[in-house]
Amino acid sequence: MNIQNNSEKFWLSIANNLYWTKKPKIALRVHKNKYLWFDDGLIDIYYNLIGRHLNSKKKDYKIIYIFDECSEIKSYSYSEINDQVDNFLTNIDNIKKIRKILIHSRASIESVVTMLGCIKLGIEFSVVFEELKNVAISKRINLFKPDLILSNNYKINSEHNKNKKIKILRFDKALKRNSKKKTFFK
Repeated sequence: MNIQNNSEKFWLSIANNLYWTKKPKIALRVHKNKYLWFDDGLIDIYYNLIGRHLNSKKKDYKIIYIFDECSEIKSYSYSEINDQVDNFLTNIDNIKKIRKILIHSRASIESVVTMLGCIKLGIEFSVVFEELKNVAISKRINLFKPDLILSNNYKINSEHNKNKKIKILRFDKALKRNSKKKTFFK
């Protein structure tokens, strides 16, 4: 048995540690000088990250720790994060029609929840950090062409949205308190 076959078996055995909607049969394929890993498989990333832990003892494990503006640590469990993702998805109008979301944020729980919501629904997303200058933000918006921009920074405005086709929404609206669900953001 040559090294290529051993490598293929090794990576397929590693892939068995994940949940696949369609299990891959090939670990690595080279096509037109591109390396394609597990490209005949279909993986549910959200389930692997969050979902598979919700019906286990791990559901209450703290998995995300974030320092707030006052340097206090806030922690979130699998189940808390999942609740926030579901809350976020129910608060965005026509979320299933959105193809691309641009997240304009600092490192925060809001940006984590938005990214996980995009992953859960298979929505393409891009993160643009708040610290960028207006010109850099505009260039990224024009390059990515999002259907929705989520931001808490009022620096994102009509000058970034000259054609008025992009919906701009603040995190505080997207993650608003839902009377039936507990919201963890303060």
